[in-house]
Amino acid sequence: MLKQGAELLEIIVKRMHELMLKSRLVLSDGTTMPVIKKGLGKTHPACLRIYRDETYIIYGFSDTK
Repeated sequence: MLKQGAELLEIIVKRMHELMLKSRLVLSDGTTMPVIKKGLGKTHPACLRIYRDETYIIYGFSDTK
């Protein structure tokens, strides 16, 4: 059930991304933060990004910088 929901949301986010790329203006910002990787017991840097235009806001996460 969870996988099906994730697949549906992925379709929606991809469409939002397509529409966002057609906007006059797209803003983005990224910030690094420490994240604990399971099994390692220590933190490493990850990156949280935000993209927005006049209509949509999309968040992205990467476990690398």
